[in-house]
Amino acid sequence: MVQVTVLIDNTASDNPLLHHEHGLSLLVRTGEQQLLLDTGRSGRAIDNALAMGIDVKSIDTLVLSHGHNDHTGGLKRFLENNNKALVYASGKIFGRDYSSSRGGLMHPLSPDIEVLHQYRPRFRFMDNDCQIVPGVHLVFCSQATSPRPYGNRHLHVTVNNKVMPYEPDDELAIAIAEPDGLVVLSACSHCGVLNIIASCVKATGIAGVKAFVGGTHLLDGEGDNAEGIARELGSRYPGIDVATGHCTGIEACEAFSRALGERFRHFATADNLAL
Repeated sequence: MVQVTVLIDNTASDNPLLHHEHGLSLLVRTGEQQLLLDTGRSGRAIDNALAMGIDVKSIDTLVLSHGHNDHTGGLKRFLENNNKALVYASGKIFGRDYSSSRGGLMHPLSPDIEVLHQYRPRFRFMDNDCQIVPGVHLVFCSQATSPRPYGNRHLHVTVNNKVMPYEPDDELAIAIAEPDGLVVLSACSHCGVLNIIASCVKATGIAGVKAFVGGTHLLDGEGDNAEGIARELGSRYPGIDVATGHCTGIEACEAFSRALGERFRHFATADNLAL
């Protein structure tokens, strides 16, 4: 069984002592392995972990899903509190300046380059899919048969002083092979949920998908066909459970709930998921 604890999310916990923020950090337990997917926007994810009695020092691996600072902002705080975990990420995330124009004003989204300089020996930069421990795969999105989220249009990268649309070729998902199918975790899903899951199926050779956990980047008011995406998920992967939060709007959550019923859950900070 895979167990996921939401260390921080946009949605607050019922516990008033825990922080929430626009960001995501998920603690994933599978077998004897403990993996952290992303670190939120700040060090508050680590504060929450300590408040929940989680031993941050025992986490084996950190996976950075992509370069945006609502997923990498707590990186330094994590590395200060854990001296053994290797950090897996795309080789592209520290070579770009990320920004967003959502809301009308351009604002930066880049990770802290000084953390890389300080902790460089602990980073493992990837250009291809890999299996980091038996049954746990890190997967780039290789499939593009379904539309990407329209919210990507607000995102930009600057390379060699040239501003360009954000291409989510730095985005990693985690695919965990369980006896009854794959568990797919994708923090933001800029490539599109359907494309990412299809990529994980192709990379692992496992057709059955029992769960998807993470953000969908289906933002309110952007015009995505969330209803169609939800129905397609249920059709392609019968019995799939979907748990989402962070960059998933109310409209998308309602569409997923209508299409999937009890197999859909909107998670919040401090939630525990057994998959």
